[in-house]
Amino acid sequence: MTRSTSATERRRSIVSRVITLVAAGFITTIGVVGWVSWSELRRLDQEVLAQRTSIARHAAGHVEGQLDGLLSALQGLAVMARPLMVEGGEGAEALAHDTYLEARLLRDVCLLDLQARVVAHDPPSAERPRGPEVDRVVREVLQTGRPQVSDLFDDEQGHPRLLLGVPVSDWQGRTIGIAAGTLDPASRRFHQLAETVRDPNLAPLFLLDSHGRVITSADDQPVGSPIPLAGRGTVASAPVANSAWAVAAGRPAQSMDQVAGSLVRRFAWLVPVSLALALLFAWGAGHSVAAPLLRLTAAAERIADGDLERPIQIQTDDEVGRLGRAFEHMRVELKASMAEVVAARDALERRVEERTRELAAANRELQVREHVRQRLLHKVISAQEDERKRLARELHDETCQTLAALRVRLDAALGADPGEPARSQLAEARGLASRSLDEVQRLMHDLRPAVLDDLGLVAAIRWSAERQLGSRGVAVSLEVSPPDLELPPQLATALFRALQEVMTNVARHADAEHVLIQISLVNGVVEVEVEDDGQGFDPASVRPTAGDLRGLGLLGIRERVELFDGTVEFDSSPGNGTRVYIRVPLPEGSQA
Repeated sequence: MTRSTSATERRRSIVSRVITLVAAGFITTIGVVGWVSWSELRRLDQEVLAQRTSIARHAAGHVEGQLDGLLSALQGLAVMARPLMVEGGEGAEALAHDTYLEARLLRDVCLLDLQARVVAHDPPSAERPRGPEVDRVVREVLQTGRPQVSDLFDDEQGHPRLLLGVPVSDWQGRTIGIAAGTLDPASRRFHQLAETVRDPNLAPLFLLDSHGRVITSADDQPVGSPIPLAGRGTVASAPVANSAWAVAAGRPAQSMDQVAGSLVRRFAWLVPVSLALALLFAWGAGHSVAAPLLRLTAAAERIADGDLERPIQIQTDDEVGRLGRAFEHMRVELKASMAEVVAARDALERRVEERTRELAAANRELQVREHVRQRLLHKVISAQEDERKRLARELHDETCQTLAALRVRLDAALGADPGEPARSQLAEARGLASRSLDEVQRLMHDLRPAVLDDLGLVAAIRWSAERQLGSRGVAVSLEVSPPDLELPPQLATALFRALQEVMTNVARHADAEHVLIQISLVNGVVEVEVEDDGQGFDPASVRPTAGDLRGLGLLGIRERVELFDGTVEFDSSPGNGTRVYIRVPLPEGSQA
């Protein structure tokens, strides 16, 4: 709810929530009551279904008894006709006539041979049953040797009929014929067979064949019609033994349907009326709650806008009144706290400003010191290189010349053929002069190799690698891109000294067999990578301290590279070799 929301909209929101909650509770209650009522109706319906099932089983048992009597009569005919059908002779018609008189429910009786030809038929005026259903029953009796009861079929005049058949067997149990009888489901005789099915006091009962067609019923449904109970509720059924028939019991029209319908009609008008009354009471309750809340909301909005001077006035003693008094206490405490917060904020701002000025001054001083340190370091390194050059030049121009001249004089003295004692001393002095000259030349090259000034960085690195590593049996590979790479003198000197220190560390500590040096110029940045297959080390453990100066060489490499705004990475671990990666941008205005 925004502060621009009108009082009417706020009141409407509270009232609408109250109405919604009441409506939800009422609907939930009605739903629960309806569900309980419906569950009870379903329980009663299940009880009625169980009763109908019991009635259907009772009726099915009566039909089973009648069918068993008819099948027993036909079975007696089959037993008495067995000799006649095996040996031939007269008397089959008399047996059929006796069976017809005994089984009063049968419309006719006949004896058939294996080819389904009539051997005897009584009464003689009746026609032999024919049709696909008759053929099916005859075929199954002959194949299975068991009695069969057919479904409904129509005779040649279109009248519905039923067929009962039992096998006639010889003394070896082989079927040699059929004793059969037909039933007329529309006759009074058949009504006696299904008298329980046709009893209107039990329930709407129906005797059905395997296809669900009506054989007979209490309300005289047409024979052969489908069961008329699809829209009248759940159907209970029970099978009739020794046949594919079943007795179905439908729910009476005056049953639970009427009860459920009456209940639904009452709910149809009772629920809307009750809901309207509940909403009316909810609307009144919502308005009674909304009035003090509106005043409390307005006061809260004033506090939110920063108005802490006007007190909150809520006179009621209910929950809203207690809430209003809590708001008033909060307003007083908040006003006092705001004054303290403002004072503390002002004091904190003053301290922050003072500390910021102090930090800014300290930062500027550190920057100046760092700049001075870098300039001083640059001058120290430049002075160091200049002093190296001067010492190397003096050694070359003076000491080396003097030692060379001394060696020449000693050679001349040896050529003058002195005595044997003097020759031995002269030869020894000449050797000392040659060794001294070699040592001075080595010292001169260490101070400042002339190849760096004469042939450039690449040649100096190749010379230094051969001198420091090749002499120790380490295979060195140098790759340069582009091959004619030339760098500014100061940058070339810094990179040479850095690589010289790296190769010195490899020679002293790495115990490597192969070293790869790659130098390339990519987009104005010189990239140098040195990788060896030595024993490696832990870079974090090699740091100079007051008591241990290990790592000064690595620190010197880093400082020389950082003077040209470059970076150095040492990637190594014990047993996995070492990789040194240097990146230095070319100074502005220089060309490689």
